[in-house]
Amino acid sequence: MIKQSGKAYVGEELAAEAEWLCLVQKGKINMTLTERLKKVSEKYPGNTALMHKNSNGDFEKITHSELYTKVRTFGAGLAAAGIKRGDHIGIISDNRYEWIVADLALLGIGAADVPRGSDTTGLEISYILNHADVKITFAENKHQAEKILGFKRKSSTP
Repeated sequence: MIKQSGKAYVGEELAAEAEWLCLVQKGKINMTLTERLKKVSEKYPGNTALMHKNSNGDFEKITHSELYTKVRTFGAGLAAAGIKRGDHIGIISDNRYEWIVADLALLGIGAADVPRGSDTTGLEISYILNHADVKITFAENKHQAEKILGFKRKSSTP
């Protein structure tokens, strides 16, 4: 049972997802994560996919439809910027909904993310990004961007 806005709901959506996972595990469904995201957004467009804190510290919901739209839009932007299947893309960030959007968008165009948390040191980032042959890297904030830029400056010096 799920409680939302003071009402109790039987988890029809959760039951459907559990059934789907069982079929996947038995090899009876051959579907990508992006295809599944699209199907769920069509079947449950207004249901909450995830929640995150806004800049005021209040929780905001993102529906399945909104999540799918954000993923498609970001994926289209990545493709327009030249990111393609097989590219390695760095993401240096703590756990946040933008990471989920970026990850799903990258999967949707066939690229691979190279994630690290914001607690990663500059030396670790340098090693990881260099050995993963990343094309670009997304940073959560200025501090993370400075770590990445410090790596770029050091690695481009002879």
